[in-house]
Amino acid sequence: MNKVILIGGGSASGKSTVARKLQLELGDVTLFSIDNYCISDPNLSLEERSKQNYDLPSAYDGRLASFDLAKLKGNEEAIIPVYDFAGHIRSKDKRLVKPSKYIIVDSLFALYYPEILALSDLNIFIECPEDLRLERRIRRDVLERGRTAEFAKQQFLDKVAPMHDKYVEPTKKNADIIYDGSSREEPIKIDVSELKAAIENIGKKD
Repeated sequence: MNKVILIGGGSASGKSTVARKLQLELGDVTLFSIDNYCISDPNLSLEERSKQNYDLPSAYDGRLASFDLAKLKGNEEAIIPVYDFAGHIRSKDKRLVKPSKYIIVDSLFALYYPEILALSDLNIFIECPEDLRLERRIRRDVLERGRTAEFAKQQFLDKVAPMHDKYVEPTKKNADIIYDGSSREEPIKIDVSELKAAIENIGKKD
């Protein structure tokens, strides 16, 4: 069986940065994002979809994500959905994902869904203060997701921040390792020896 590593934490906390670092450290890695499993209604207009709350666990199809993740863990290929962030809708396209020795799941609710936690071998949570996450979120949404700074800021204050406190922060209790993403100048520090020790203990959890 391949090994599943979950990386959870707040929006723009540094989850993807850690995922890419682990990819470099571990080599044989498949990156898997629950973001692609966002549930969207094509019958709604773009304006209506943009007003929906996507920072709720119920906004994602955790069951389908766990089904595809289980296939990758069992060394099978999976055909996964593709999400269009600018249009707030799941694309008609799908993507073939091949399994690797390590499957890294990087998402807001990576440590939330019981069916995904059941597949995990190692759980990581990224801690990061709200003001820094807001700053990063605005920059990312403008540059990568075709949104205005005003829209990104209002969405964060109205939905992202309160949902983080209610649903994301509590998942920290499920983490085996917690990383500090609070520095603006320094990258998130990963203790390679700690990480390797944790990986060696994969499958040995009580």
